[in-house]
Amino acid sequence: MLMPDPAEEISLIEKFINTIKEDPNFQDSFQNIKFINSFRQTIQNQQTFTFKIQAKLKKPSKKKRKAKK
Repeated sequence: MLMPDPAEEISLIEKFINTIKEDPNFQDSFQNIKFINSFRQTIQNQQTFTFKIQAKLKKPSKKKRKAKK
């Protein structure tokens, strides 16, 4: 399989980020998803595409913190 061109790679990453943003479990714990970097490499004659995103953990709401005390 041929690797997509850079514009397609960005589109794939955006689609992935949007998919996880829509996941209710993810929304409960994370915020501010940000693309960090990406690169291509060949491992055992197989082309791979690796990318890194960063998602900030949400702080527990005051309601939840009080309930834990």
